[in-house]
This record gives sequence, C-alpha cells and structure tokens, in this order.
Amino acid sequence: MELCLGTVQLGQDYGITNKTGKPKQQESESILEFAAKEKIKYLDTAQAYGSSEEVIGKSNSRKCFKIITKLKPLKAEEIGNEINVWNESIEKSLNKLNIKTIDTLLLHKSSDFPVQRQSIMKEWITKNKEIGNFKRFGLSIYEKEELKDIDIGCVDVIQLPMSIYDQRHIENGLIGELNNERISVHVRSIFLQGLILTEGKYWPDFISENLRKHHLRWTKGQIEKNQSMLEGAINFIKSIENIEAAIVGITNMREIRDIIRIWKRSKQKSHMNTIWSWKNINDIDPRVWKEN
Repeated sequence: MELCLGTVQLGQDYGITNKTGKPKQQESESILEFAAKEKIKYLDTAQAYGSSEEVIGKSNSRKCFKIITKLKPLKAEEIGNEINVWNESIEKSLNKLNIKTIDTLLLHKSSDFPVQRQSIMKEWITKNKEIGNFKRFGLSIYEKEELKDIDIGCVDVIQLPMSIYDQRHIENGLIGELNNERISVHVRSIFLQGLILTEGKYWPDFISENLRKHHLRWTKGQIEKNQSMLEGAINFIKSIENIEAAIVGITNMREIRDIIRIWKRSKQKSHMNTIWSWKNINDIDPRVWKEN
C-alpha cells in the first residue's frame, strides 16, 4: 500500500477540525518537497479543490509524483455535452498542474457517468489514453450502489471512504469485488477530516453523543496499547489488503512529518480490528454533516 498526499487543504480551507486554513505557497512548496524526498508516490487533487492544482503546478517537485485529479461535477446545463466539457477541463488541469500527462483522472461524481452514454464515453476514455492525456480512468464514490449501472470494464481506479469507524466497503465486500476485477482501490477520509485524531469534546455539535462515547472507548484503548490515535488510525488502514493507496490530508509540515514517520514504522499486515465499525452514516458521511 502506498501513501498518497491529499492536497485539498493546500487549495482551500477544508476540514471540520482545520483551525489554521490553507498554508501559503512557500509552506505548500516545502510540504511537497518533503513528500518527494520521502518517496511519496501519489498526489491527489481536484478541480473543485480551490487553487490546489495551481499550487502543485508551481512546485518544482510536481514531476516526482503520479498525480490524480478529479473533474468538476457536471452542471445541469452540461448534461448531454459531457465530452466537450471534459475535454476543456482536462486541458485546464494539464495547464494548471504544469504537466503533460495525468496519471489518474477521476469523475468527482459517479452520476456523471450516465448509463445511456457509456459507449461514447468508453471511446472518449480510450482516445484520451492513446493521446496521453491520462493513463488511468476512474470514479470517486461513497456507496457501492453507485457502481450498479457502471460498465466497470473501462474503470481502472475507484476512490472510496475508509477509516477505523467507516468500514462499510469491507463489510459489503466491495473491495474484494474490485480486486477480482483488477480495479485499483484508493481510500480517503482515513482520519475522517481529523475527527479520529481529535478528542470528542472538541468535535462539532452535530456529531452524535454515541459516537463520542465510542471514540472515547477507542482512544482509551490506544492509550492502553501505548500508541497515539494517529498510530491506531494508520495501523487499521495498513491492515486492509488489496488497497493501492491511502490518501492523507495535511495542513502543515508537522502533520506530514508525523504521518510519514508513523506510516513507515507501521506494520503492513497488522491485525484488522472490525469491532470499531460505526453504523450511523450521519456521523461518518461528510455530505450530511450540518451545523445545528
């Protein structure tokens, strides 16, 4: 499993536990240089991540990474004209990133892959691979059901949420199914926007009291093991088989140093603990989080 540096925090203020906002260009450059020096293989970005693509494009380290980016979700008036919209979008991303080829291009929403146009889209994907605009194509999803009507024969990568509390795609068998189809799996939200690394008393009010109690029991367990919450979260992710990359978001140099240090010393095949899986989707799906 490879470590992938998520860059949404480099392009905009993001994350419910992020108190410092996005770093300045100079610190972003230092973060990317450090990641390159530490042999981080992937960068994950998106057109919807503010200035993230531009920040990467200005970095001298950008050529050290395989870059993953996501197209902006289609607007209602763009439905039916997806190909032209995407062609323009790819050109914009290549220019902003200051690269010739995107390693992995993802759709930000699976609904942007309409069933009735899949044959046309397969031709579009093949053409873009042939001319070198991107090497792999995939989708960013939340739920397994989003893939029900997708022709996965043209999908190389699926990005999905996964954490010690969000184990739905282990339990529903999706990761195993994708592996059988030779589709690479990338996991995101492994720290749940930082909630997993933060004491429950500092969480936003819209997170349930039950999850706070659950989190307190888990954190006490980490103390008993003489390890930090960061170590516990990373150890869980590295215990999952058939994952190509795990995406981590950071806002400063201290965070990336800590994550890489612990990632390197964490055992790849440590025991996977399923007892901490949380079933209340309202607590673990950022799309439904709301301030009271």
